[in-house]
Amino acid sequence: MALDGRIDTWRTRVPSRQDREDPFEGDGFESRPATRLASLPCVLASPMLTSPRQTFREPDPPISRPSTRLSFLRAATPLFGRSSTPFSRPSTALRINRRRRGLLGLFGRKRKYTESTPSPEPIPREPVKLNFLFVGSGSSGQTSLLFRARYGYFPDDTSGVPDLNTVERLTYITWDAVFLCFDISDKVSMYAIVQWWHHASSHGFAQSATCQPLLYLLGLKKDLRDQCFLEDHREGVAHSTSGLLAYPTCCVCSTEASWHAKRIGAHRYLECSAATGEGIEAMFDEAGQEATGRIVGTEEVEAVQKKRRRQQLGMSATQPGSGLAILAGFIAAVFGLGVTTLLAFPSWTAIIRTYLLLLISFVIFVSNRHVQIVRRRSAGQKPRAKHSRQVDYNLFVLGSGGHTKEMLMMMDDGFCEFQNFHRRYLISSNDRMSENHLEDYETELRALCDARGQLPGTYDKCTVTRARRVHQPLWSTPVTALLSILDIFPVLLSPPANEAGAQLRYPTKIFSNGPATGFFVGVAVHLLKMFYVVPEDAMMFVYIESWARISTLSLTGKLFFYTGLADTFLVQHKEVAARYGIPNAGEMVFNSRRPEI
Repeated sequence: MALDGRIDTWRTRVPSRQDREDPFEGDGFESRPATRLASLPCVLASPMLTSPRQTFREPDPPISRPSTRLSFLRAATPLFGRSSTPFSRPSTALRINRRRRGLLGLFGRKRKYTESTPSPEPIPREPVKLNFLFVGSGSSGQTSLLFRARYGYFPDDTSGVPDLNTVERLTYITWDAVFLCFDISDKVSMYAIVQWWHHASSHGFAQSATCQPLLYLLGLKKDLRDQCFLEDHREGVAHSTSGLLAYPTCCVCSTEASWHAKRIGAHRYLECSAATGEGIEAMFDEAGQEATGRIVGTEEVEAVQKKRRRQQLGMSATQPGSGLAILAGFIAAVFGLGVTTLLAFPSWTAIIRTYLLLLISFVIFVSNRHVQIVRRRSAGQKPRAKHSRQVDYNLFVLGSGGHTKEMLMMMDDGFCEFQNFHRRYLISSNDRMSENHLEDYETELRALCDARGQLPGTYDKCTVTRARRVHQPLWSTPVTALLSILDIFPVLLSPPANEAGAQLRYPTKIFSNGPATGFFVGVAVHLLKMFYVVPEDAMMFVYIESWARISTLSLTGKLFFYTGLADTFLVQHKEVAARYGIPNAGEMVFNSRRPEI
């Protein structure tokens, strides 16, 4: 009993877990962070073991995996240590273009946007190396100048080159600048270096057909000029009415040196002092900038000339003569291959294979020509007419009544300068409203020109099959579109029967503002250029989106936008221009009107 009593007494005296003091309480530290193994005791422990003073906390929830574009699929778990696992997606220097340029984009109505990314850093060009020649007679100070510029101190004594003729041996080096150095306190040194330059330049020193070096007359020892006013240097003063000898005869004044620099054809006259460092930095900066500018400018001119030569070589293949020769050679090669195949394997299988070969070759040729024309047009490498024309010949596509009225309003710009100008109007069949609008417009134009004593020019109109009528079924549209294209070709290729047609066989520009027939006119023009029937500098197709389209492009506009068939694409509202990245021409419909006659 006594032993049991002592045990009970000891048990009651020992503090329980709740009564014990935490030795780490109040030490300024928060609860211990959870570790990877902290989840084990937390999961296995019962709620009875938890207390307010527990130093362990619940583990953080696992990080969710990144979602994919398809919500029902889970992204792959990144594995550290694999080269294929990026820690972060690197940013690209290219512009992220999320615009849909395929056929599905024709019918999409979602607003297209472009994410802005940091512009790419310019690639530094190779450093420009300049060759400067400092030449002067003995004790002129050019060596001290170079020591000061290179090492930053003035040497006490240097041994110069006694003979200037040895410098002429360096004529094989291409010099960017030549400095004729002389001692300001010794006028004879200036005469000596000027005389040497006359002799060296007459024998072809530093004379290059590609680039002439910059020539500077450089006066050194500028700090000694002030000492010439001392008593022991004042042996005589030569006065002159010209003002060239403003200093004692032993020194060279800046006015006299500038006159000699101009006489020998130097770029300019400079002065500096190696002893004090005055003017050295400015001299090197000016000469370096001038020489570098000449080198960079020459390289840019050469690059522009090379680019022009490449463009001329590329454009030579776009002329109808050379293009037809290329097309004829291609057809002859494919036809020869097909005939050889038929002769070698005379069977239906060989015939089918030959036709497939011809079809594939045709598709490759058409695709290649289309990409070539569109890329050249996008790069701005459009061929220009070589000779100026005294007459002009344009074609205007008139659609339904609304498009026709809008096109005529854009032409009615308040001016009446139509002399030697032929206008050809393309109208769809059975479009009486467009014909009436056209007759009214030409009548008003003729009356206005007669009142001003000017010539209204000439015009004619051509009718083609309507590509698609209102509410026409889609299944029959290809047939009418094909008939329309077949009617468009003669309109484009037949010149007008007047002076304009005698000088211009094809229209220089073709304008359209939205009718469906305008797209098929663009297709016909593109086919003529693709098969080298007309040169690329003729029939420049200009598409102007209708003024009524204030937020999105019309179906015809989308077709031109995504196919790239138009040479020039313009809109009349800034919202449409910002949405599609197209130049905004402003409201071309509501311009200055012609006065009523």
